[in-house]
Amino acid sequence: MLTADIGSRIELVPMDPHCGDITIGLYRQPGARYLVHTYSRHPDAAARVEFIRHAMAGLGAMAGDGGLLRHACGHAHHAATRRLFLEACKLPNGGSTTPRPLTIFDKKSGKTIAVTASGVDAEGDTARAEAIAGGLKKLAELNESLAYPCGLPHPELTGLLLPRALNVRAILREEEAAATRGVLVAPSAQK
Repeated sequence: MLTADIGSRIELVPMDPHCGDITIGLYRQPGARYLVHTYSRHPDAAARVEFIRHAMAGLGAMAGDGGLLRHACGHAHHAATRRLFLEACKLPNGGSTTPRPLTIFDKKSGKTIAVTASGVDAEGDTARAEAIAGGLKKLAELNESLAYPCGLPHPELTGLLLPRALNVRAILREEEAAATRGVLVAPSAQK
């Protein structure tokens, strides 16, 4: 049996379509460091894990530390790092790991959305800007002024999360579905 103390699991991708449907996990280590790991013995598994580490470093400006990843500020940024891992896993090996911009066209409002030092700008649409700001707060555990707990701006993480923040209802549904996945429920409690 193969076991190891690799930390607390933060997120799991049960079937990676880019590498023979292997399972890949993100684990938190002491000192706000993260490990991308798989138990798979697939011949391409090691290269896939290394690409995901590389993608997380590029997309989220994380630093490598002996096979582990960490944010330069030293904080864990748990929720944002979890999303960063999921986005990195969506990329095929060799995919672009360039940080994403802090602007995006919003099809719902027909406006360009920009995240600035003063908040979210939706070309004068205050209600839409507030909704998107709420999505960013939820996704990255930001405070009311859209600042990360460490006080640094982390534009790479914000740019990565911005497209997801446009549809926060879908995010909430997705999280609810993920939370119930694999949970056994008594027949009397089923809907």
